[in-house]
Amino acid sequence: MLPDIDAPPGSAVLLEGSIAEGFGNSSSDVDFLFVAPGSGDLPTMPSVLFADGRRVEVRTRSARQVADQFAVVTAAAARGTARVVRLPEDLLNRCQRLLHGFVLEDPGALPELPSKREFAAIMTAWWAHRARQAMRYALALSEVDAVEDAAVWAHAALVQGAKSWVAALGETYLEPKWLSLQVDRAGASEPATRYRELESGAGLPARAYVAACGRLLADFGIGGCVPKPGRITLARVPGVTTWPVGDRVHVVRDRRDVFVLGDEVARTWRSVVFGRAPGRDAAIARFVRLGLVRFSWGRAPITPSMPLAAASGPVAPPPSPARPVCGFPVPRCPMWTPSTWSRCPRPGSARRRWRWSGPTSWWRTRART
Repeated sequence: MLPDIDAPPGSAVLLEGSIAEGFGNSSSDVDFLFVAPGSGDLPTMPSVLFADGRRVEVRTRSARQVADQFAVVTAAAARGTARVVRLPEDLLNRCQRLLHGFVLEDPGALPELPSKREFAAIMTAWWAHRARQAMRYALALSEVDAVEDAAVWAHAALVQGAKSWVAALGETYLEPKWLSLQVDRAGASEPATRYRELESGAGLPARAYVAACGRLLADFGIGGCVPKPGRITLARVPGVTTWPVGDRVHVVRDRRDVFVLGDEVARTWRSVVFGRAPGRDAAIARFVRLGLVRFSWGRAPITPSMPLAAASGPVAPPPSPARPVCGFPVPRCPMWTPSTWSRCPRPGSARRRWRWSGPTSWWRTRART
């Protein structure tokens, strides 16, 4: 297979990915990395070919590109955890695959790399931060009685917490799909047994499941997930304003999106007090998903993300001509209203086309267009 690949002369050749880690099976891709000497800019996209019924991906990097990748990671580690947690997943994945790759040929093209122990400490902190944020979000959702959603986020925290735990033991492969094998290789232990029970669901009610995941995260060594009275609060989102128009409450998001609230959800909206604990009302969880308010842990915003996914942003539901997007009926909804939720074509052009004296003027402008 290797003689068929046109690689720069003097390149180091590594087998990387799940097969190099010992996780791969008959359906796994075969991944090669060629590290060429010098400081050139080689393509980042892999070449794909098929050999003996297997999909083969070939990536190329120059020695300078590899050194630059690890320089960013080690510089972040030197500046502390706050920098480490901001490292992008793609960069960490490229570094991990190379560091744990199986060297097939190396005529001296590989630059000096950090130790696997140093990288494991970076990944431990990176995963712990993501687990902590997901768990805090699960606790906040549980506090407003959105317990089914809370259980989903607790499971996300469980997975990321387990990834942090196995990373501390040297298992730094990023893809979660092989996590069960990483836990097996970590050896028999009480945390491993409890992880398997919770991963399978454990037959617990949603609220109990959230609490059990939080306890296991603490045993994984991940702190900052124990709620205290007043710890979880609601915070203001910049660019969100409230406009009462007649007997209807309109909430404007980012000067582009307008939400018309029905009577019941409007009462919940009026009850929101920033800087205080949220009430037990599942509508608040919907406000958070829409980006109208946000949860905070003390003064720090809660920024959850699913495993190997970007942090969750506000959702944008489709426009609804007959009912508010929050799902509550609108009695006496004026028939002239073109929609209960609208997005301007572009933020810049929207601000030039309409003078923002208030949503009433905006609605009338939209009604005439």
